[in-house]
Amino acid sequence: MKYLGDPKKLEEWLSDYAELDSLYIEANANKIIPDLICWPGLTALDNFSDDEFNKFEIWIKTSGYKSFLSKEQIEDVVSNMAQQNPNYTNNQLIEAIDYYWKFDAFICIES
Repeated sequence: MKYLGDPKKLEEWLSDYAELDSLYIEANANKIIPDLICWPGLTALDNFSDDEFNKFEIWIKTSGYKSFLSKEQIEDVVSNMAQQNPNYTNNQLIEAIDYYWKFDAFICIES
């Protein structure tokens, strides 16, 4: 079974994530940048049976990928940025995503 779709840069996904369920990145990624290559999950994880989910988790780990963010998490970070600064830049959004990914919390930007 093919689990991941065609990759794009993170900045491309951020401009069009409406149909996205979740993103995956290479297992060795440690810094979130605009050019970070991300793969979309092809099937929503909640559609998997327990057995399918276990096979998927094993495949992800052994294939050199790791879970990055879900569509809902991206929407939450975008919403938080818009509340703090309606005119946020793409670089500020990437920084906020990096912060969220590392600390599981929203960044606080200074006005």
